[in-house]
Amino acid sequence: DVNAFDLPIAMKQSKDANMSYSGLKTACMQAITNYKLRITNLDKKFVADFAASFQKAAVSQLINKIEFALQKLKIDNSKLKTVLVGGGVSQNKYLRKKLKAKFGKDYSIHYPSDKKLYTDNAGMIAVAAYFNALKHKELNSIEEINAVDREPNWSLE
Repeated sequence: DVNAFDLPIAMKQSKDANMSYSGLKTACMQAITNYKLRITNLDKKFVADFAASFQKAAVSQLINKIEFALQKLKIDNSKLKTVLVGGGVSQNKYLRKKLKAKFGKDYSIHYPSDKKLYTDNAGMIAVAAYFNALKHKELNSIEEINAVDREPNWSLE
């Protein structure tokens, strides 16, 4: 039941395309804690309903951010007719159904044709950053790249 838990749609009011699930994560932790205070075991129905509710909230944020980006891009390019969805999440059937329902009339929605291309975005970003750094001669060896620490807001530039 996607409506079993009233989980927030993160960053719903923000006027940008930035993503964060920290508010959703906190709401999930609180919901599970509250449930466990009432019951000793997390039964199968709870797990299924909670997962469905989480998926609904997470996908809703993606839909909102895609809609924001499309509106912003459409201002600059009235010929925009295609949405390309990538990363591991693009395999999610619920997301695909919601994308088709929301954007299918106005846009052609495309996914990678080969399942080997459904990869994690973090991996794709890491590879892009690695080759960008090599191109600019900022890294000279594998030892140097191993010294690089993660920076959540690091730009590829």
